[in-house]
Amino acid sequence: HYTETQECSASGETAEVSCHKYGVCELLGENEACSFGPLSWCVDPCDILEPSPESCLTSRGQRYGVHIDPKLEGGNPSPEELQKAGIRWVRIVFKDPQTTADASITRLDYYEDIIDAHHSVGIRVLLVLNHKSVPGHPTSIASIQSWAVYRAKFIERVSQIAEHFENKVDAWQVWNGPDQETPTTAGATAHVPAISFGPIASQSYNAIKNHSEMPIVLGGFATGNTNYVLTVIGAAAGNGPMPFDALGVNPYLKQAPAGWPDVNWGSGPMDSTLNAYKNVASGKPVWITEVGCEDTLYQSDYVTNVFVMVSPVEQFVPVT
Repeated sequence: HYTETQECSASGETAEVSCHKYGVCELLGENEACSFGPLSWCVDPCDILEPSPESCLTSRGQRYGVHIDPKLEGGNPSPEELQKAGIRWVRIVFKDPQTTADASITRLDYYEDIIDAHHSVGIRVLLVLNHKSVPGHPTSIASIQSWAVYRAKFIERVSQIAEHFENKVDAWQVWNGPDQETPTTAGATAHVPAISFGPIASQSYNAIKNHSEMPIVLGGFATGNTNYVLTVIGAAAGNGPMPFDALGVNPYLKQAPAGWPDVNWGSGPMDSTLNAYKNVASGKPVWITEVGCEDTLYQSDYVTNVFVMVSPVEQFVPVT
């Protein structure tokens, strides 16, 4: 990976872009150039100089991102560091003060400053609204009525946040890991029965779209249980349009590619999991909203393999 100065064909302006070259460099002519593999690509300079909402869903050079936590030491690289590394998205959870020791974290201007700082170097923001955004969610075995009470409070806050940021947030994510019945470390997910998550999804979609035209990603689904997704879609029916512009998935512990690092590792091939989600996404894109590997022996290669694997596939955007 390295940077090049390239010209935007639309404006004639130049920008420093990150290039990702794969394969063996074969010298051409008088050693003046290299020919790399078919998965090689560079960020489009036009997307850096004048990013458009449409390129959120289509531009390959705008796909790659990381999850950051502004309040976690070591989990919040500077926008400049991220930009130099070729990162074009950051994913941030909007947290309420009742879920953190620092009450300032819920201030809208606190997050607005963070968004502005990343926008200044051409990095887009995926803002997650979930149980950490609105505390007091019921347990996974709570009644439909209990979830309905919480839903009203959640939608009210979602609407306030969307009204404030409008199109400044480049993409929205509603919830994370609603299908995970076993709580994750540090409470990153909160299980919601599918029959109750359907109305949360549809009403959140409508509340955000009242103020923002930007894409809405649903779920961060993590278990591979596509029947859960279908039940959510069915439970959302009658409340307006399909409640997402993209389906978010967190395909941890999947072989990337199939058989790597070996056929017995993890829980099966990632491409099979992504295709299964694509089949229930009603023609909408699939976004990899979280991915990674805790095995230190494979961590670096694993993430690289995921990027290479999804690079030519237009519907898998972005990877955080």
